[in-house]
Amino acid sequence: MRKFMILLSLLIFTGILPAQKTAQDTLSRKELRQKRKTEKNVLRQKQYEQMSQLLEERRYVLEAEFIQDHRLNWASVNPLINFVMVDSSGMIAQLGALGLAGVNGTGGSTGKGTIRTYRLSKHDEEKTFSLVMGVDMNFGHMDICIDIDAGGEAKADLSFGYRHLIYNGHILKIRDSKIVIGRYL
Repeated sequence: MRKFMILLSLLIFTGILPAQKTAQDTLSRKELRQKRKTEKNVLRQKQYEQMSQLLEERRYVLEAEFIQDHRLNWASVNPLINFVMVDSSGMIAQLGALGLAGVNGTGGSTGKGTIRTYRLSKHDEEKTFSLVMGVDMNFGHMDICIDIDAGGEAKADLSFGYRHLIYNGHILKIRDSKIVIGRYL
Protein backbone atom coordinates (compact mmCIF):
# COMPACT_ATOMS: atom_id res chain seq x y z
CA MET A 1 0.00 0.00 0.00
CA ARG A 2 2.84 2.31 0.83
CA LYS A 3 4.39 1.78 -2.63
CA PHE A 4 1.05 2.55 -4.20
CA MET A 5 0.78 5.88 -2.31
CA ILE A 6 4.31 6.89 -3.29
CA LEU A 7 3.64 6.02 -6.92
CA LEU A 8 0.34 7.92 -6.86
CA SER A 9 1.95 11.00 -5.31
CA LEU A 10 4.73 10.94 -7.91
CA LEU A 11 2.19 10.80 -10.73
CA ILE A 12 0.20 13.67 -9.28
CA PHE A 13 3.20 15.95 -8.71
CA THR A 14 4.85 15.21 -12.04
CA GLY A 15 1.55 15.94 -13.80
CA ILE A 16 0.99 19.23 -11.98
CA LEU A 17 4.46 20.71 -12.40
CA PRO A 18 4.51 20.58 -16.23
CA ALA A 19 0.98 21.97 -16.32
CA GLN A 20 1.99 24.94 -14.18
CA LYS A 21 5.07 25.53 -16.29
CA THR A 22 3.15 25.56 -19.59
CA ALA A 23 0.56 27.91 -18.15
CA GLN A 24 3.33 30.39 -17.35
CA ASP A 25 5.06 29.95 -20.73
CA THR A 26 2.02 30.41 -22.94
CA LEU A 27 0.95 33.83 -24.07
CA SER A 28 -2.31 35.37 -23.02
CA ARG A 29 -5.20 35.48 -25.46
CA LYS A 30 -4.65 39.18 -26.02
CA GLU A 31 -0.96 38.66 -26.75
CA LEU A 32 -1.72 35.79 -29.13
CA ARG A 33 -4.31 37.87 -30.96
CA GLN A 34 -1.85 40.77 -31.25
CA LYS A 35 0.88 38.44 -32.52
CA ARG A 36 -1.42 36.95 -35.20
CA LYS A 37 -2.55 40.43 -36.22
CA THR A 38 1.05 41.60 -36.58
CA GLU A 39 1.97 38.53 -38.65
CA LYS A 40 -1.07 39.09 -40.87
CA ASN A 41 -0.12 42.75 -41.41
CA VAL A 42 3.46 41.83 -42.29
CA LEU A 43 2.21 39.23 -44.82
CA ARG A 44 -0.29 41.71 -46.30
CA GLN A 45 2.43 44.37 -46.67
CA LYS A 46 4.69 41.86 -48.45
CA GLN A 47 1.86 40.85 -50.81
CA TYR A 48 1.11 44.54 -51.46
CA GLU A 49 4.72 45.27 -52.40
CA GLN A 50 4.91 42.22 -54.70
CA MET A 51 1.63 43.11 -56.42
CA SER A 52 2.78 46.73 -56.81
CA GLN A 53 5.96 45.58 -58.54
CA LEU A 54 4.00 43.18 -60.79
CA LEU A 55 1.55 45.91 -61.86
CA GLU A 56 4.34 48.40 -62.53
CA GLU A 57 6.23 45.86 -64.68
CA ARG A 58 3.10 45.39 -66.84
CA ARG A 59 3.55 41.64 -67.32
CA TYR A 60 0.56 39.85 -65.81
CA VAL A 61 -2.67 37.98 -66.52
CA LEU A 62 -6.08 38.35 -64.91
CA GLU A 63 -7.57 34.86 -65.10
CA ALA A 64 -11.36 35.20 -64.80
CA GLU A 65 -13.31 32.72 -62.70
CA PHE A 66 -16.62 34.54 -63.14
CA ILE A 67 -17.88 36.86 -65.87
CA GLN A 68 -20.84 39.22 -65.76
CA ASP A 69 -22.36 40.67 -68.93
CA HIS A 70 -24.08 44.04 -69.51
CA ARG A 71 -27.43 42.47 -68.53
CA LEU A 72 -26.01 41.48 -65.11
CA ASN A 73 -25.96 37.74 -65.89
CA TRP A 74 -23.19 35.93 -64.01
CA ALA A 75 -21.44 32.81 -65.28
CA SER A 76 -18.70 30.61 -63.86
CA VAL A 77 -16.02 30.25 -66.54
CA ASN A 78 -12.76 28.48 -67.23
CA PRO A 79 -9.86 30.81 -66.28
CA LEU A 80 -7.55 29.27 -68.87
CA ILE A 81 -9.60 30.62 -71.78
CA ASN A 82 -11.19 33.71 -70.14
CA PHE A 83 -8.57 36.28 -69.30
CA VAL A 84 -7.05 39.71 -69.77
CA MET A 85 -3.30 39.67 -70.39
CA VAL A 86 -1.10 42.75 -70.17
CA ASP A 87 2.38 42.41 -71.65
CA SER A 88 4.33 45.66 -71.69
CA SER A 89 2.43 47.91 -74.12
CA GLY A 90 0.20 45.18 -75.55
CA MET A 91 -2.96 43.58 -74.25
CA ILE A 92 -5.05 40.52 -75.10
CA ALA A 93 -8.62 40.05 -73.89
CA GLN A 94 -10.29 36.71 -74.48
CA LEU A 95 -13.76 35.32 -73.85
CA GLY A 96 -14.28 31.60 -74.42
CA ALA A 97 -16.52 28.65 -73.60
CA LEU A 98 -15.54 25.00 -73.37
CA GLY A 99 -17.26 22.68 -75.77
CA LEU A 100 -18.21 25.39 -78.25
CA ALA A 101 -16.62 26.20 -81.57
CA GLY A 102 -15.80 29.82 -82.23
CA VAL A 103 -13.85 32.03 -84.57
CA ASN A 104 -10.87 32.00 -82.21
CA GLY A 105 -10.85 28.25 -81.57
CA THR A 106 -11.85 28.56 -77.90
CA GLY A 107 -15.58 29.02 -78.36
CA GLY A 108 -15.56 32.80 -78.15
CA SER A 109 -13.51 35.75 -79.27
CA THR A 110 -9.98 37.06 -78.76
CA GLY A 111 -8.99 40.69 -79.13
CA LYS A 112 -5.47 42.07 -79.30
CA GLY A 113 -4.59 45.71 -78.79
CA THR A 114 -2.12 48.41 -77.85
CA ILE A 115 -2.29 50.15 -74.48
CA ARG A 116 -2.55 53.92 -74.99
CA THR A 117 -3.08 55.00 -71.36
CA TYR A 118 -2.09 53.16 -68.19
CA ARG A 119 -2.85 54.86 -64.85
CA LEU A 120 -2.12 52.91 -61.68
CA SER A 121 -3.33 54.32 -58.35
CA LYS A 122 -2.09 52.83 -55.08
CA HIS A 123 -4.16 52.96 -51.91
CA ASP A 124 -1.63 52.35 -49.13
CA GLU A 125 -4.10 52.34 -46.23
CA GLU A 126 -6.37 49.65 -47.73
CA LYS A 127 -3.51 47.86 -49.55
CA THR A 128 -5.41 47.97 -52.84
CA PHE A 129 -4.87 49.28 -56.36
CA SER A 130 -7.00 50.92 -59.03
CA LEU A 131 -5.91 50.63 -62.64
CA VAL A 132 -7.40 52.44 -65.63
CA MET A 133 -6.32 51.57 -69.18
CA GLY A 134 -7.31 52.85 -72.59
CA VAL A 135 -6.63 50.22 -75.25
CA ASP A 136 -6.93 50.39 -79.03
CA MET A 137 -8.11 46.89 -79.91
CA ASN A 138 -8.35 45.28 -83.33
CA PHE A 139 -12.15 45.82 -83.17
CA GLY A 140 -12.17 49.36 -81.71
CA HIS A 141 -11.37 51.25 -78.51
CA MET A 142 -11.78 49.60 -75.08
CA ASP A 143 -11.64 51.16 -71.60
CA ILE A 144 -10.61 48.88 -68.76
CA CYS A 145 -10.94 49.62 -65.03
CA ILE A 146 -9.46 47.08 -62.63
CA ASP A 147 -9.72 47.01 -58.82
CA ILE A 148 -7.06 44.79 -57.22
CA ASP A 149 -6.30 43.80 -53.65
CA ALA A 150 -2.85 42.91 -52.27
CA GLY A 151 -3.52 39.18 -52.54
CA GLY A 152 -4.20 39.41 -56.28
CA GLU A 153 -8.00 39.18 -56.33
CA ALA A 154 -9.25 41.47 -59.09
CA LYS A 155 -12.41 42.79 -60.71
CA ALA A 156 -12.02 44.20 -64.21
CA ASP A 157 -14.69 46.16 -66.09
CA LEU A 158 -14.07 46.02 -69.85
CA SER A 159 -16.14 48.67 -71.65
CA PHE A 160 -16.47 48.94 -75.41
CA GLY A 161 -19.20 51.26 -76.60
CA TYR A 162 -22.33 50.87 -74.50
CA ARG A 163 -21.55 47.23 -73.69
CA HIS A 164 -19.26 45.92 -71.02
CA LEU A 165 -18.08 42.71 -69.39
CA ILE A 166 -16.88 42.25 -65.83
CA TYR A 167 -14.15 39.70 -65.19
CA ASN A 168 -13.67 38.49 -61.59
CA GLY A 169 -10.56 36.46 -60.85
CA HIS A 170 -6.92 36.55 -59.83
CA ILE A 171 -3.85 38.32 -61.16
CA LEU A 172 -0.80 36.15 -61.87
CA LYS A 173 2.60 36.58 -63.46
CA ILE A 174 2.53 35.58 -67.13
CA ARG A 175 5.03 32.78 -66.54
CA ASP A 176 2.83 31.31 -63.76
CA SER A 177 -0.28 31.29 -65.93
CA LYS A 178 -1.38 28.42 -68.16
CA ILE A 179 -3.76 30.35 -70.41
CA VAL A 180 -4.66 29.21 -73.91
CA ILE A 181 -4.65 32.06 -76.42
CA GLY A 182 -7.02 31.70 -79.37
CA ARG A 183 -6.75 33.22 -82.83
CA TYR A 184 -7.27 36.97 -83.11
CA LEU A 185 -10.19 38.44 -85.03
